Amino acid sequence: MAKAFAKNFEAKIKGAETNGNPVVLSQKEAAVPTLKEYADNWLKTYVEDNCKPSTAAEYRRVCNGHLYPTLRQQRLDEVTRGNTKQLVATWNSLA
Repeated sequence: MAKAFAKNFEAKIKGAETNGNPVVLSQKEAAVPTLKEYADNWLKTYVEDNCKPSTAAEYRRVCNGHLYPTLRQQRLDEVTRGNTKQLVATWNSLA
């Protein structure tokens, strides 16, 4: 695996040098969406096209009723296992 990475990296450097481009060793950090932004996009781009209308409606109900009130503003990389466990515990206590 390390050899493959090194070969790929070497090829990128040679390609950049050949084309006169700068060699960039790090990439600018992409903006991490909030849970709501990600879930809304998933509902729109995947669920609406691949699920029955009743399933899509249930997913939206769960997002609006349970996920968004608790985790709406958190970026995906900030949602922890502890957040998830607490959310499940809350759901179980309501059942």
